[in-house]
Amino acid sequence: MTSLFEKDERQSTALARTSGGSTLLDAAAKLSATAAISVAGNQAVQRFLRSGQAVGHVTPMPFPYGEKISGILGRSAHMASILDKQGCASRGTPAFTEGMLTHFATETPSLHVAAHEAAHQLQHAGITRDAGLGPEGHAGAVADAVLAGHQRSALIGDTGSRVQSAARNYVFTDRNNNWRDIEPGAAFKKLGEMGATLTASGKEAYATPDLISQAAGILGAKKSGISISAGAGGPTVEAPDGSGSKTLSRIDVKMDADATGETFYGDCREAAREVMGGPTKERLQEKVVASPGGLPITAQPPNTPLEMVALVIFLDKRIRETPGYETMTDDEKLEVARKAYKDFAELSDEDKEALKKTPVGEEMAKRLGIDQYAAPEVGEAFATFKGTKAGMDEFHFHYATVIIAAGPDRVTLENAGGNQGEKTTKWKIETYGPAVKKQSFHEEFARKGEDWHTVRVRTSPPPPSYAAEIPGMSTTELFKRYRASTNPDEKYYLEIELKKRRVYVMVEVDETKDWMGDEVYVLLSTGGGLQRSTGTVKFDKGQGHTFTMPLTNIWPVDDPLYINVFEFDYTGDVRIGYISWTSPYHPQSDVEMNRSGASYRVTVSLGT
Repeated sequence: MTSLFEKDERQSTALARTSGGSTLLDAAAKLSATAAISVAGNQAVQRFLRSGQAVGHVTPMPFPYGEKISGILGRSAHMASILDKQGCASRGTPAFTEGMLTHFATETPSLHVAAHEAAHQLQHAGITRDAGLGPEGHAGAVADAVLAGHQRSALIGDTGSRVQSAARNYVFTDRNNNWRDIEPGAAFKKLGEMGATLTASGKEAYATPDLISQAAGILGAKKSGISISAGAGGPTVEAPDGSGSKTLSRIDVKMDADATGETFYGDCREAAREVMGGPTKERLQEKVVASPGGLPITAQPPNTPLEMVALVIFLDKRIRETPGYETMTDDEKLEVARKAYKDFAELSDEDKEALKKTPVGEEMAKRLGIDQYAAPEVGEAFATFKGTKAGMDEFHFHYATVIIAAGPDRVTLENAGGNQGEKTTKWKIETYGPAVKKQSFHEEFARKGEDWHTVRVRTSPPPPSYAAEIPGMSTTELFKRYRASTNPDEKYYLEIELKKRRVYVMVEVDETKDWMGDEVYVLLSTGGGLQRSTGTVKFDKGQGHTFTMPLTNIWPVDDPLYINVFEFDYTGDVRIGYISWTSPYHPQSDVEMNRSGASYRVTVSLGT
């Protein structure tokens, strides 16, 4: 993701353009040979440094606000600068500093941009260290100090680490390197790595028409509470990844919550569930998707998504502690995970709390797909949670649901804070980039050094390409595929269809137990101990009846499935017989059952 800034034209004429007392040629002459060589091999810039004259797209300019910045900070690095619109445009930034030279996209940048780049020059010159904030956090803090007029800022000095000379784009950050809103008078835009998405602060967002159409189909299939479509034509942009120019369209959003599109749910979790949708917009508890032990798995424990983090960490640890796990099949890993899941339920609250607060290293976060490596797909959400109790003025969690996914970038719809059950106008469309560029959702919302975790949550997965085939499969085929599958998304849709199917038990009575006829019912029980019975039907000799039971009543159907046939009696029910039925539950016909003088024939099937 690349940052783009557009300056408000109404302010441009009011911006000073002072040089700080040095001519550009003097400043260039003071550059060391090493610093000059470090300027990205740009021949036009190299020739400019030697001559001090305009060359190609590079033009001399005094450093904006140079005198003011030097006066506030009490330091000067000669602050050499050039007007380099083409260079800044190629980087998608209003300014960047290489060594001791700053490139500006305009002669009238904002004071914050200029002060930020001046701080990089001070860093590269060795005049100041980073005050323990890192190069970008420090430059952002220095720019804040200049903007506030803090004379002789304490940020300039020997505190922190030395900053190596390098090429550094302007980024707008706070002291923790977190993105934040830009100052009044400028519009902050984020361009995706592939050039396929562009978002501005607020509700303005663009994407390629194909990407919008694809995402709209997924949201529609998930019964999302919003719909998106390609609106008016937008800008044509150059993709930062070099894939060429892209023409974007505006993302138009319609909401079930408010047809005018003015307001949305104030509570971020409520808003996320509305966007995530699900069958009949079900309000399911979120499921976390992670990959413990390298095995994709969906977990849904009984409590909060933060407990889901504890669970996936526990499962991952258990799988990796199993001897020979590196060579285990997915089925073998899944079996270990199933047993570990049961053990997790037996843990004490103290043990679970400890797992929630477990620090996660970068390698583990990447393996599990959590924290900075959480990457929800369209119709799924980011959710970040604090392991300990939040303070009075702190948020405890935040949700943002993905409405466009393009390469490493995620475009989300989220609110900016409100109360449950209320509506707010403070909703927005935002972009988050890859972890390798420190642009992830986790890195923006979580607090470094604290026990925050970010997970990928969903209500239901997007329908796979083969979902249309599932309703036409026989129930036996569905079970066979369900048992063999290790893909949680596939199992989700197979399970939905299986729960629509029924068990058919046809009972025919050749001889009754009682001379006045038998009152018969069927009891279905699963290997997991679940039991469900049908109603009672009166039989005389030679009669028959088909009992039915929806599979949803006995779900999950754990092997074996027992078909028990009982004769009701006031002195005690008599089980005439049973069938032990194993997956994939092929039909069984005319199974004879004989007890207490009764003679029954039973046929079981799952229908089609």
